Amino acid sequence: MPRSPQKADPPRADGRRHRDQPDRDGSNATLIANGGTSGGSGGLSEFNGTASGGTARAVVNAGATLDLRPSLSASVAIGSIEGAGSLLLDGILAAGGNGRSTTFSGIISEGGGLTKEGSGTLTLTGANSYTGATRVAGGTLAGSGCASSALTVEGGGTIAPGPSIGTFACTAAVFQSGSTFRVEVGSSGPAADRLDAQGNVTIEAGATLDVSDLASSPVALAGGTLLPIIDYAGHTLTGTFNGLPGGAEFTVGANTFAIGYQAGGSTMVALTAVGGGGNAYALWAGANGIPGDSFDADFDKDGIPNGLEWVLGGNQGGQDPPLVAIAR
Repeated sequence: MPRSPQKADPPRADGRRHRDQPDRDGSNATLIANGGTSGGSGGLSEFNGTASGGTARAVVNAGATLDLRPSLSASVAIGSIEGAGSLLLDGILAAGGNGRSTTFSGIISEGGGLTKEGSGTLTLTGANSYTGATRVAGGTLAGSGCASSALTVEGGGTIAPGPSIGTFACTAAVFQSGSTFRVEVGSSGPAADRLDAQGNVTIEAGATLDVSDLASSPVALAGGTLLPIIDYAGHTLTGTFNGLPGGAEFTVGANTFAIGYQAGGSTMVALTAVGGGGNAYALWAGANGIPGDSFDADFDKDGIPNGLEWVLGGNQGGQDPPLVAIAR
């Protein structure tokens, strides 16, 4: 016979709450840990044994802690997580299954990882330091990310830096087929969201770039204005976004941008504004990371001048198509 749900111990004067026991499932509940009062320590919630939060909403307020380290399960599900407290991970926290959109401004730490599930948006704005992997399996993961965690955005998942214009940090990053990188541009700034990767970046075929302008009155940028959207300094980038090979142009609001995958010294993916009287070669050079190099210079030292690569559709940073190779 299924066990009857056990009641949580009432909160104590110091704000502490119950510890979830083995085999308990908090589906459809709201789990709250509050900060301490009158000098008491903050509330503590622990998941022990094989406890699961199911689709429960977890609220960890400032000064309180949700500790998943005692759990015997490799992965603990919680419907959603929000608040400004501390979250301690050992295994994997699978959050978002209840479809709510929430913000967690506290700090997620220790050796576990985070998987974003469900259809809602989880925004992380704290200085997170957990070292396990970050996976976006569904919905949107937004905010500041975690500089010590490798990122994988799966098909159906979306990554969106910042709650507005912002930077999402990670180690390596993989955009799988069907995933989306959502970038907001502020043409009135100008500025753009950015993924700051401290490792290699892989863009699989079928991964999508979605760009929008936040400006209430979009501004036409000067030709050649460079907006970095992925920084992979010291590492490598493989692949391109769906339908957007290097140099491809697309229009957002009042601006047409050309995308470059080796811009800014060959370590950034960037959008270069097309317009404002810039000539076509200069815009191509800026989008491909060789601004200032003349038409007859040879940036990649392959024996083919920049201008000829531009005319014939060559690749200044990699393998050239056959027609350009013949021109050698």
